[in-house]
Amino acid sequence: MQALTDAGLRVPDDMAVVGSDNLPLGSALRPQLTTTYLGPLPLPRPSPRPSPPCCEAMD
Repeated sequence: MQALTDAGLRVPDDMAVVGSDNLPLGSALRPQLTTTYLGPLPLPRPSPRPSPPCCEAMD
């Protein structure tokens, strides 16, 4: 946000800034930073099909 201010832009009037980690620091900033939280992401499941030859590990 400091770089935007240095460039002559006003946050949030000219530019919106959103964080994606939901850190408490966002509420300490002025103006306060809007943050999002996605929660824990699910682990990928194994594919039911074998990998094509182009994707197999090379020895």
